[in-house]
Amino acid sequence: MIRGRPSQTAEVVCLLRATDQRRRPAQRILDDPYARWFLGPLASATLATWEASGRLGDLAERLSPGVTTFVLVRHRYIDDRLAAALTGGHIGQVVLLGAGYDTRAYRFAASLAGRPVFEVDFPATSARKARILARHAHELPKSDVRRVEIDFQTESLVERRKLRRRHASRSSRR
Repeated sequence: MIRGRPSQTAEVVCLLRATDQRRRPAQRILDDPYARWFLGPLASATLATWEASGRLGDLAERLSPGVTTFVLVRHRYIDDRLAAALTGGHIGQVVLLGAGYDTRAYRFAASLAGRPVFEVDFPATSARKARILARHAHELPKSDVRRVEIDFQTESLVERRKLRRRHASRSSRR
């Protein structure tokens, strides 16, 4: 990660997720209508070029064989496991480590039924995601998303929790 810059990997993953929207709903491996919101100018132009050429799948696979399919299947697997867990009613919250531009909190809003989703990620990526989602707030279902900004290279979740508790106790004394 480059300090102060959002994750380029998270954007590439969104680009690959957005490619599946070209298929009819019943044929999609993954249905993520929000993925393209997180594409910057270059990734948006890339997707538009692939779509205009009519060779979206061919070009994506030629550039990195198997990567697009891997990303789509990986996300589908996680979606399926989350759906099963939410149906079982045994979970009270969802934690996404390295959340990037993940949109499960919105795609699963109805099934989450108000359960919080903690999205843990690099500060610059988290901030960019928050700005983009704020622009589209009127298009999103209600979801209880809680952002936790952390640089895993220099911080740990345990340290973040201790700092948060100290801050909370100072605030309550005032």
